[in-house]
Amino acid sequence: MTILTLNLNELKVTADHTVVIDLDEVLAQQNKIGSIWGIEDVQEIRPDLNDEQAWEVLRQVDKHFDSENGISWSVIEFWADDLFDRPISGPGSEQ
Repeated sequence: MTILTLNLNELKVTADHTVVIDLDEVLAQQNKIGSIWGIEDVQEIRPDLNDEQAWEVLRQVDKHFDSENGISWSVIEFWADDLFDRPISGPGSEQ
């Protein structure tokens, strides 16, 4: 688990009451770095996956995180393929 400390007095609130957090700035203030991966990254590799499936891939990537290898496109692809069969394509298959 990663813990970040936020000073509520430094939060920016927009006119529509949305809280804006500059995550890069928060990390930098605490001498930390981070990479953010989203379901759209999973779907870049596996466009056949829906949002729920792509989220499950990210959950498995996080659960099995290996700091020696980190998170990469190949790690995401491995877990996507492990969890969900690729659609069959070729002569006679529906696209």
